[in-house]
Amino acid sequence: MKTHRRGLTTALLHPFCGRGTKGVLAALGVTVACLAHPCTSLAVRPGKWTHTTEADFTEGKTEHVVVTNLGDVKLATATEQIAELPEEATIIYDLMKTGDGELYLASGPDGKVLRMADDKAVEVMSLQDEEIFCLDLFDDHLLVAVSGENSSRLDMLIDGALKTIAELPNVRYVWDTMVQDRRIHVATGIDGRLLQVDVPVEGEPTVTILLDAEQDNLLCLGRDGDGRIYTGSDGEGLVYRVVVNEDNQGSAFVLYDAPEAEIGALLVRQDGTVFAGTADAKQAKAGRLSAAAKAKTGRPAPKRDAQKPAPKAEPPKVDVSQGAADEPEAKTPKPQQVNEQPVDKETQSQAEDAGAAVDDEADPPATEPKGKISRPFLEQLLLGHGAAGGGPFATAPGTPIQEPTQAQRDELRRVIRQRLKDAWESGTVEEPQQTEKPSAPTISRPPSTTRVKTKVKPRKASKKGNAVYRISADGFVREVFRESVMVLRLADHRDRLLVGTGNDGQLYSVDFKGDQTAILADLESQQLPAMFGDDDSILLGTANPATVLRIDGGYAKQGSYTSDVLDAKQVSLWGRMHLTARTPEGSAVGVETRSGNVEDPDQAAWAPWSKAVFLDDDDTPADIRPRELVVDSPPGRFVQYRLTLEGDGSDTAVVDSLDIAYVTPNLQPKIGSIKASYGSSTRKSGSSPSGSSAAKKTPKKVAQLRLDWKVTDPNNDQLSYELEYRPDGSDRWLPLAEDLTATRYQWDTQLVPDGRYVVRLTATDRPDNTPGMETSVARHSDPVVIDNTPPLLDRLEHQVDGDQVTIVAVAVDAVSTITSIHYVVDGEEPWQTVLPKDLIFDSTREAFVAIIAGLEAGPHVIALRVIDARANARYVQVLVQVGDQVDN
Repeated sequence: MKTHRRGLTTALLHPFCGRGTKGVLAALGVTVACLAHPCTSLAVRPGKWTHTTEADFTEGKTEHVVVTNLGDVKLATATEQIAELPEEATIIYDLMKTGDGELYLASGPDGKVLRMADDKAVEVMSLQDEEIFCLDLFDDHLLVAVSGENSSRLDMLIDGALKTIAELPNVRYVWDTMVQDRRIHVATGIDGRLLQVDVPVEGEPTVTILLDAEQDNLLCLGRDGDGRIYTGSDGEGLVYRVVVNEDNQGSAFVLYDAPEAEIGALLVRQDGTVFAGTADAKQAKAGRLSAAAKAKTGRPAPKRDAQKPAPKAEPPKVDVSQGAADEPEAKTPKPQQVNEQPVDKETQSQAEDAGAAVDDEADPPATEPKGKISRPFLEQLLLGHGAAGGGPFATAPGTPIQEPTQAQRDELRRVIRQRLKDAWESGTVEEPQQTEKPSAPTISRPPSTTRVKTKVKPRKASKKGNAVYRISADGFVREVFRESVMVLRLADHRDRLLVGTGNDGQLYSVDFKGDQTAILADLESQQLPAMFGDDDSILLGTANPATVLRIDGGYAKQGSYTSDVLDAKQVSLWGRMHLTARTPEGSAVGVETRSGNVEDPDQAAWAPWSKAVFLDDDDTPADIRPRELVVDSPPGRFVQYRLTLEGDGSDTAVVDSLDIAYVTPNLQPKIGSIKASYGSSTRKSGSSPSGSSAAKKTPKKVAQLRLDWKVTDPNNDQLSYELEYRPDGSDRWLPLAEDLTATRYQWDTQLVPDGRYVVRLTATDRPDNTPGMETSVARHSDPVVIDNTPPLLDRLEHQVDGDQVTIVAVAVDAVSTITSIHYVVDGEEPWQTVLPKDLIFDSTREAFVAIIAGLEAGPHVIALRVIDARANARYVQVLVQVGDQVDN
C-alpha cells in the first residue's frame, strides 16, 4: 500500500508517531514525510471496506442511478415529466395515443377524458355518475369504455363527441378492453364476464358471453399470437385462457391459480408466455419485503444457442353447447432439472401436471406493444365509490340461476370450490336482472355458461407481498418478482419487464437476461396504475397525485451515487481504491473522495471532494480486473466516496465492486477489569444465620484463586497476557504466568505464604505487530487475601461445676477474620454455635465462653471447631470429667 500525499501536518501525523524506525514504514510500503517526529507506529494489518452486494450499496444516496439485486450500480432509465393534471383529477386510470399522435387520459374520480396539448391536460369530456377505467383504439378513433350504474357502454370519440357503438346492459364495470379489427373483447364486473363484441360496418353489434366466471370481476386482458384470450380475476386470483371456436363460442381453462386473491395485471406474448401480476391490497405494506442481498451469488451465464423448440400443439376445439371439456394433458416430457425458482406446492403441482419444460430463450415481443398493458387494481378503485351500500354503483338485486354443471366444474379443474370473495360484505351476490333497452344489442349466452355465485371464505396468501408469475407457453410457472406492493401494470421495455406498483409509487425493472431487479423510479405519487407503450417510449400515468411521465428508449445521461459515511474508528491513512466497472463506448465513471473527523459532513467542515478521476472505455480493463486508484484525501477518521456515471443515453456504465484500504495507528489495548475470586464453591461460614443447619456444616476449602480479566484492542489485534504478583508492601514483582492467550487463569495459592497480595496483568499486541511497534498496557488487581492456615485457640481453659462445663478461649488468625465457632459433645452432631463475647464475628481475634450444661456424670469429649473467612478450620478436643470431682 502506498500513499501519494506529499506532506502531512504534525497534527494529522501525531497519532501515527511512535518509538520505531523509518525502516518499518518502508516494510509496510508507506512513504510519509513526518514534519516533527519519526512516524513509524502504523498497524501492520490494514483495514478495508468492500462494496459489492446490494446491501453494501443500499445505504448510499442515489440520483438517477439504480442498485440492482446483483449489486450493480448503473444509470437509471431516463424519465421526463410531461405535465401535471388539474387538481380535481387525482387518478389516471388509462392512457391511449391515437394514430394522429394525440394522447388521451382517462382520469378520476369523476369520469373525464383529457387530451394532452402543449404540455397541458385539456378536458375533452366529463360524465356524471359514470366512470371511465379504460381506453382503446377502434376504427382509428378513441374507444371509451363507460361504466354506469345500471349498464355500461362502448363509445367512440369522434370530433369531440361520444358516439355509442355498443350497449352493455347490466354491466356495472368495464375494467379492460382489447380490440382486434372490428371485434372488441371486454372484461367486466361485478358479473365477472368476458364479453365479445362484434361491430359490423353496418347494422347492430352482437355481444357474446365467452366466459361467465365464478368471480365477481375480470380485471385484465391479453391475447397471444394464436388468438387465445387471457384474463385475470379477483377473489380467487385465477388466470383464465379462453379459446374461441369458429362458432364464436368460448372454451375456458384455468391456466394458473395464484396464491394471492387478485390478478391485477397481465402481459401476454405472441408465443403464449404470460406474465401475471397480483394486486392483493392486504399484502401491500410499507417498506421492502426483504432485506437487500448481502452476498454475491454469481451471475447467470449467457444463454447458448438453443435447439429449435418443438411446434406448439393447437388448442382443442370444444363444443361448449355440450358442456365444457378438459384440455388434454400435455405430452411434453418432464425435464430432469429446471433452473427455475420454485413456487408453492399448488403451483408446483400444476406445473408437474402440465409436464412443462422451461423455455430458456428470450421472450419474443408482446403481441400489442403499443396498446393495452393491464387493468388497474380493484380495491383501490372501489374505495369511496359505494360499491356495497349505495350510491351510483350500488348493488342491484338479481334473479338466481341454476347450479353449474359437473362439466363446468371439471373444466375449471375444481378451482371454483365455492370460494367467491365476499368483497362488499353484502351477503350473496346474485345475477343482475336483465333489462331491455331499444338500442341495446342482444347478448347471446351459450347454455353451458350459466352459474350461481355463492358466498365463500376469502383466501389467504401463502406468502407475503405480491408477485409477478411467468407462465410459459407449456404451463410451467415461476415467480420472477415479489415485493410488498400491489402490481398494477406490466409492460415490455428494452428486454426488461416494467412493473408499475402501489402504494409506494415505485416502478421496478426485471431484467430476464441477468435476473436483475431494480427500482427504476421512486415516484412522488402513491400509485402507478397506467402505462402505455409507444415505440421506444413508455408513458406512465400516476395517482395521488396524478402526473404523466415518459420513459424514453435510453438511460439517464448522468447520475451519481454517494456512499454512506465510512468510519475507520480512528484517524487513519487511506490506501488505494480498487474499482471494477464496465464502461461501454460513450460512457464513463467518475470517482471522488472526501474525508473528515466528524461523522456528519453537514455538521462540521470536511476536506473538499477530491478532483474527479474519470474512467471510460479506453482505460478500463476489458476483463474483470479492478482498476487501481489513489484516494486523494487527507487522513481522517471518516471517508466518503462519490461515483458519477455518464453516458450518451444509449447504454450505461456499470460499477460492480469497489474497495478502499486504510491503516490506523497501532493503539494500545484497553483493560476493562481484572477480578480475583475463589469460585462459587466457596461459602463463608459467617454468611449463614447463627444456629442454622448450613452454618453447622464444615465449609469446603478452595485453594484455587480464579483470575478473570476483560481486554479490548482498538485495532482488533491478537493479544497475549502476562501475570505477576507481589506481597502487599513490597516493590518486587514475582512471575506467575506468561504468554497467555485466554482471559482466565487458576492460581494455586497453596504454593505461596499466607498474606495479602496484588496481581498485575500486562496485555500486549505483540503477536500481530513487528518488533518495536507493539504496545502494551498493565493493570493491578484489588488486594487479594491468601490464607491457607487454620486459626489457633489461645488461653484455652475449662471448668466443671456439677453437670455444667464452662470453656473459655481466644480464637486467633494471622490473616483472616474469625467467622464461626462451634462445639459438639461426644461426637453427637449437630454442631452448636458459640458467639464471641462482643456478639459479632468481625476480627482476627475473638474471645468466647462456651457453657455446656446438663451433662451426665462421667467422662466427656468436647470438640471445638473454629473457622476463618477463608474456610480454614481448626479442631481442638477437651476431655472433661463430670461428677463429684472438679477438673481444672
